Amino acid sequence: IGMKVETISPTDGRMFPKKDQMCGALHMYAAQTGATFSPKRATFAQIGNVS
Repeated sequence: IGMKVETISPTDGRMFPKKDQMCGALHMYAAQTGATFSPKRATFAQIGNVS
């Protein structure tokens, strides 16, 4: 299983999420056949909490 990361907008290296802020990620899945799909919702995590 591999993963490809695409940076949509790079950080300036100084601004990062703070504790208790929410961070979202969109996922795109690809089958070995080349077919791709994406869930309708983003995954969100609260910064500073480990789950």
